[in-house]
Amino acid sequence: GLTADEGKQVACLADNTGGKYIQASDEKALQDALVETIAAAPAPAPEPAPAPQPAAAPEKPEFNFMPAVVLAEGGDPVTDGNSWEIHKAKSDGTRGDYVATEYGAYKGNLEPGDYLIVARLGEAGTEQKLTVEAGQVYEPLLTLNAGTLIIHPRPSEGADVADGA
Repeated sequence: GLTADEGKQVACLADNTGGKYIQASDEKALQDALVETIAAAPAPAPEPAPAPQPAAAPEKPEFNFMPAVVLAEGGDPVTDGNSWEIHKAKSDGTRGDYVATEYGAYKGNLEPGDYLIVARLGEAGTEQKLTVEAGQVYEPLLTLNAGTLIIHPRPSEGADVADGA
């Protein structure tokens, strides 16, 4: 066994390293020390947390191009009788290759690139440049700066509107 001084040194070492020193001078003391040691055994380390799952890739939108056209700023969108011409844009910004013509309230998909979008309603028309990037949704608003004039001809002042006019 250890002397009293040696036991103190081992106890000091055990205390400084997070352990415990138990004096076991005979068989009974050894059995008691083993029971105490097993009872004091540290709990098993918890299982590591599962690795975080990678973020899901964003869903591809159903449509990436949903233009709208209005007669005048602040007006309601025109959804009938209008047309859309879509052209690739040349490097100088002018119309390049024709892509498509669509009508009414249009929703579609454009590949990444530079485009010229032309909106028409009757004789009124306007165009706008658009650069499409992958994964983005574009809802350009084009303004025609136009209006509709409705005339009701009367054959004379105060008369009813002429039939067939």
